[in-house]
Amino acid sequence: MDVLTGYSVLKNETSQSAAPQEIEIVKTNSDEFTKYQALSEDSQKILNENFIHHNESTNPLITSDASENSHASVPIYRITLKNKKVYSGTIEETDRFYLLVDKEGNRIEIEKENIIELELVHP
Repeated sequence: MDVLTGYSVLKNETSQSAAPQEIEIVKTNSDEFTKYQALSEDSQKILNENFIHHNESTNPLITSDASENSHASVPIYRITLKNKKVYSGTIEETDRFYLLVDKEGNRIEIEKENIIELELVHP
């Protein structure tokens, strides 16, 4: 299946039909797409040029604010590693790695040098 730029492919967990769809294609709104595009470009620079931090415009997209109690506003990310393992959850950035917390609450340290893709899945 081909998915064009500006669309997200998500696992459909809410299908109520007799033949449930396994995936759902959702058009990304332009504001979220712009944020994702900037984050993607910044992440590529970090991976390719050995920077250690995101720039100030994209850093808020990947850091959590302890004062926010709403789960609806917590961004979810998908990280693909060089060994093809894929993780998803909330992330926090450190100098050398991302600390990912998955939906079960497991904390996983992921070395930046092992990442091939960092994707914003759900804002």
